[in-house]
Amino acid sequence: MYKPSFNNIENQSTKLNPFGKATYKCPICENPTVHISIKNSFYLESDPDVDLYPRKLTWLKKGFEDYYPRNYYMCYCSMCSFTSGYHLFEEPIKDCTITSYKFKKTMKNLLSEPRIKMVAGYLSDNFDGRSNDFSQAFKIHYLALFELLQIEEIVKNDSLNLGRYLLRLAWLFRDIAKNDILKNNFLPKVKSITQWLKKYWPDVPKDEDICLKKALEYYKNALEHSTAITTEHNLIMAILLIARLLMKNGQIPEAKWYISQSREIISKLEKSINISKESIEKTSEILSDIKRMTMSVDDVRNIFENYWALYEKKQLEKGRNILKIYKNKPPEKIREILLANKIEHNLVYTLVPAQVHKKGGIFSFFS
Repeated sequence: MYKPSFNNIENQSTKLNPFGKATYKCPICENPTVHISIKNSFYLESDPDVDLYPRKLTWLKKGFEDYYPRNYYMCYCSMCSFTSGYHLFEEPIKDCTITSYKFKKTMKNLLSEPRIKMVAGYLSDNFDGRSNDFSQAFKIHYLALFELLQIEEIVKNDSLNLGRYLLRLAWLFRDIAKNDILKNNFLPKVKSITQWLKKYWPDVPKDEDICLKKALEYYKNALEHSTAITTEHNLIMAILLIARLLMKNGQIPEAKWYISQSREIISKLEKSINISKESIEKTSEILSDIKRMTMSVDDVRNIFENYWALYEKKQLEKGRNILKIYKNKPPEKIREILLANKIEHNLVYTLVPAQVHKKGGIFSFFS
């Protein structure tokens, strides 16, 4: 199979060159930073999992099947070691509580500290923006995450990017887990990376499950505290992503609550139009936004219905097993036990129906 080498990219026809180059200004040291990625016109990602992980990668041009576009997500500055998602690189804290000036000053000071320099040096050692190597992809994702975790205001308030990076790290773990060749080649290397990092980062996320749980934690925190969520549309998208992660983590009742919250927000927005004194053009924009948000909510709700059906099935199986153990106890006591075991309230009464006392009607008076 033909595998393109970066060394001959410049000599290739643009139609055969899968790599794109973009130059960004580093927000910390202000030096130009070149970022290499795979052009969108060369591949198509589809079949999203509930957490939006694209399960299918289709190459639109032959010869590049060994490449993984997600490995090129992070942009790394070789001058100061600052690392960020490429689309966030020049404005990594846009609309956040922390100002650009403070972020720049804080990050510059952090990157000069011996401990941070040690970690950055290890994670960026021999970094090659052209490389398709999973070990490098993991390292550079860990570096972006590690840097942001050093800033208290980011952790406590503006944690959207922390959630974003952890989710993408979870996706990398899933990429190698579903491919035996990748798993054998890279999982031992990733374990070695996390083992080294423990010296400086004791709770380093070392597998997909931990990454997903921590991503959920930071998205929830951002929903409550971040100023970067500036519109109803952004709010709905954040809530729906949290619902998706909850479903992925098996927290189905909580996912149900978040979906209901998204519907309430849309309902309130719809009611506000009736008393709005905005122009027709502005009202039209709001209606268009509502339509898009409703479609997004409906998409997630349709996915949720399947998860809820499976959840109810498991709940009923669990409840029936409990019934076998406590079948000789009074119905009310059994219901208490079922509720204590976190069986849904409506399912408790499906398993142990309330006794119905039938009335005999008017003629029973004479019997």
